[in-house]
Amino acid sequence: MTVDVDNILKDLRAAAKYFLLAEESFGAESMLQVTDGLIALSSHLPPQAQYTLNQLVGQAFAAQQRHDLIGLADYLNVELYDFIQQLDKQSVN
Repeated sequence: MTVDVDNILKDLRAAAKYFLLAEESFGAESMLQVTDGLIALSSHLPPQAQYTLNQLVGQAFAAQQRHDLIGLADYLNVELYDFIQQLDKQSVN
């Protein structure tokens, strides 16, 4: 993969931390970086992985719209993080 997955993972953790601390403005700034990284990553994924990524991102943004900051942090820090980490491991193998 030519996308810097480590930066995406770092940005996911940073955004999750800000949302857990109820620092929504900083979390929103981090989410811009996450979104840019996910867009770049998505173009390198097979259709099924793109579908799963879109589902996870949709769930994260739904949590953000509900102002469910703990749920949003969970999607970023666990669901999306684990999914992207697994994709990266698969691309190495």
